[in-house]
Amino acid sequence: MIRRDDFHPVCAIEEIRANRPDVVIVHAEIAYPGGLPLQDGDFIPAFSEIHTLTVLQSEPVWSVAERDVTLHAR
Repeated sequence: MIRRDDFHPVCAIEEIRANRPDVVIVHAEIAYPGGLPLQDGDFIPAFSEIHTLTVLQSEPVWSVAERDVTLHAR
């Protein structure tokens, strides 16, 4: 389990592309520059991920229909 008090991800939207007026693809980078401290004292070193989201509009609400997470190689 992650220690929430030491959890500071950095989020950046890399690209937003509308395939249709009611379908949007979003690419976001989520970085954990300080790593992830765990409650048991273990630690996951710094890393980042690319999140790809397919977002659909169903009047008047936008919803995430699909999400893919890929470890971002640096």
